[in-house]
Amino acid sequence: LYVDVTSFDAKATTKYSSHNTTRYGASYNIESFSVNANEWELLDSAGYYVQNHFLRATRTLSIGRASAYATHLWSPYISDTSTLGVELGLRWTYNDLTSESIISPRLHLRYRPQPSMALRFSTGLYANTPMLKEMQRIDGTFNTKLKAQREWHYIFGMDHDFQMGEKPFRLTAEAYYKRLTQVNPYSISNVKITYMADNCASGYAYGADVRISGELATGVESWLTLSYLKAMEKHDS
Repeated sequence: LYVDVTSFDAKATTKYSSHNTTRYGASYNIESFSVNANEWELLDSAGYYVQNHFLRATRTLSIGRASAYATHLWSPYISDTSTLGVELGLRWTYNDLTSESIISPRLHLRYRPQPSMALRFSTGLYANTPMLKEMQRIDGTFNTKLKAQREWHYIFGMDHDFQMGEKPFRLTAEAYYKRLTQVNPYSISNVKITYMADNCASGYAYGADVRISGELATGVESWLTLSYLKAMEKHDS
């Protein structure tokens, strides 16, 4: 595998006031791939060697990826002890190999009712254009029409600082739900990952994390974490 990447990036920040900031930027990447794969398995049975070729692939691909984003942060003061932060974002991506254009909205809210506590909520669409490995089928051919896997996520969180004795501690709790579409399934054999190179599945995941951290011994952080996760995947065929 030979890879050549050329990248162009531009970023800027506009600050209207101490409570209003906008960040924006754009990028364009050109990725050139040259693949020459020859994989086989070698079996030793009763002193005999049997060589089975099962994957041969030779291909040259060029992928152009364009993206642009804008994020606006608004952080007004509600009172002397409480603050609110609102962050709105929008990202656009385009893959010229698959001719896929994606618009991903994002929202993040952070409310601090008192200095020792913060409440968080995030939602948005996450999508990432497929890499070369994800487009390669089991037989070595490439699906150049593969679409990006997409995920709508909803995350609720809380941070609370408190004292235990004379030592500071932090309680962090988070619950989330993620809806997955256009999933590209894969299988794992030892350390090898093989994709189906097809958007043939959907799924969801939800769970929660609770963590208490602090310095039981001075200069050494200790923590206790409890997590729960459930994830399901359904093939369309």
